Amino acid sequence: MADRNFTAAAELFGLVLAGGSSLRMGTDKGRLEYHGESQVVWAERTLSSVCASTFVSVNDDQSQKMPYRDLPLIVDTESIGGPARGLLSAHARYPSAAWLVIGVDMPFLNAKTLTDLVSARDPRSLATCYARGEGMPEPLCAIWEPPALELLAERCANGDASLSRCLRSAATQLLKLPDNQSLKSINTAEEKALAERVLRDS
Repeated sequence: MADRNFTAAAELFGLVLAGGSSLRMGTDKGRLEYHGESQVVWAERTLSSVCASTFVSVNDDQSQKMPYRDLPLIVDTESIGGPARGLLSAHARYPSAAWLVIGVDMPFLNAKTLTDLVSARDPRSLATCYARGEGMPEPLCAIWEPPALELLAERCANGDASLSRCLRSAATQLLKLPDNQSLKSINTAEEKALAERVLRDS
């Protein structure tokens, strides 16, 4: 495993995690529209404003479908489940990169939240992320340094694919959440309808 005293800033790539099953929503969350275009297209463009290169993590079924096939994709290759699958698939493809990861289901996310995260990045930490609730790390708007991804791979090999528990076990730089809404995930049809009203009214 790489030296966890790693301090040189690795090149920062962006990753939109879009390969989930969307069971609670009942439809692919990346294809929903909140901003006049598919959410995955909007998320990838927003993320690209702060990263050298940006990719969308998808499962094999999504890779040939619109709007995904026109985006820079990393198709899941890992056998584990959950968001760790997409993150480790990206790490396997570009092992020397750090990854700014966001979930595709965050329509309130904005460029300032991402810019502030990048500005506060500490490559001496395994990750830099926002804190939610009782100081809990939010792993789906976070910068994962290469050693953190190697730690996640180790934990997955031992049966624990939880991104949140991985960050809690490591030296993570925690930032104050800018507001209660910017990192809100929209997971159900009811939440989607409410988010659409809030975005329309704002």
